[in-house]
Amino acid sequence: SKDTQLRLSPSGIKSQKVPVNKMVRTDSQDPFGRMHVYLQSKQSLGHQIKSDLASVRSAVIQRRNLKESEDLTSIEELLREIDCNTHSGLLDIVKDSTYIGMADDTFALLQHSTCLYLVNVINLSKELMYQQVLRRFAYFNA
Repeated sequence: SKDTQLRLSPSGIKSQKVPVNKMVRTDSQDPFGRMHVYLQSKQSLGHQIKSDLASVRSAVIQRRNLKESEDLTSIEELLREIDCNTHSGLLDIVKDSTYIGMADDTFALLQHSTCLYLVNVINLSKELMYQQVLRRFAYFNA
């Protein structure tokens, strides 16, 4: 087959050509094209919230604004709903993918491993912004 033909390397040793569908188009270690750079990890967020200073500040704010802290239960419920409904496979694809470029005004190309995905940027942006706003609002006074 054309994709698996043998060729001579500069040193004269025969090497087997990698099939096109197994080639990675970008460097998987390059952090600049990776989507996880823009996402906060649950561990770092949890560690940040559980620090002594944050817990003291939270207790003070709850004493000052008891009614306001009770109102935030709706935000906590929305965040729990997001976490429960998160598809782990899609999360891994978005987190570990590399941005390739825009296909047109609506769709972008993302690469995850050897797969190329066409993503609706508008829908993805709306969902990511919704989640970010909820998370930042929930911890705004913490």
